[in-house]
Amino acid sequence: MGIRDSQRGATAAGRRIISEMYSPPRVTAELQRMKHTHLLPGFALDLTTNDEDGNPWDFNCPRQRQKARKFRAETKPYFVVGSPCCTMYSTFGYINATRQDPEVRRRALLKADVHMRFVMELYEEQVKDGHYFLHEHPAWATSWQLGCVKKILAMDQVDGVIGDQCQ
Repeated sequence: MGIRDSQRGATAAGRRIISEMYSPPRVTAELQRMKHTHLLPGFALDLTTNDEDGNPWDFNCPRQRQKARKFRAETKPYFVVGSPCCTMYSTFGYINATRQDPEVRRRALLKADVHMRFVMELYEEQVKDGHYFLHEHPAWATSWQLGCVKKILAMDQVDGVIGDQCQ
C-alpha cells in the first residue's frame, strides 16, 4: 500500500459518528456547529426529538426502543453518550421516597429500570461492535447497584470514571 492509500485510510478511519441517547442534541449540535472534520454528529434520541414519523423518542414505548436498537445497529456510531434520567436513583429521589405514594414510586421505579436496562443493552452492543460509550449518571446514584449496570461495568473493555459534571 502506498503512502496516499495509507493517508486516505487514516482520514476515513478518523471520521467518527458521535450519537446521544436520552439527550436533546448537545454534543451532536456542538459538532454540527464546529463543522469538525474527524467527528461527525449522529443521532440524538430523546423526548425532545422526533423519529421519521414525527413521534418523540419515548422509550417507555417498546416500539420506540426497538426502533432505536435498529437505528443504532444500522448507523453503528463510534461513540454513544447515554444520559438516562437519574431522578428515581438520585440521593434526592431516595430522600423523597418516604413522601411519595408507595404505588406511584414503585411504578416510576419500574419505568426507570426499563430505561436503564435498555441503555445498558445499547452499551453492550457498542462494546460488541468495538466502539465506545459514555454513561452520564451521578456517582452516588443507586442505579450503579442494578444488575444490568454491574454487568456492563464488569466487562473487560469497560472502565468506570467519576467526573464532576453536575451544575
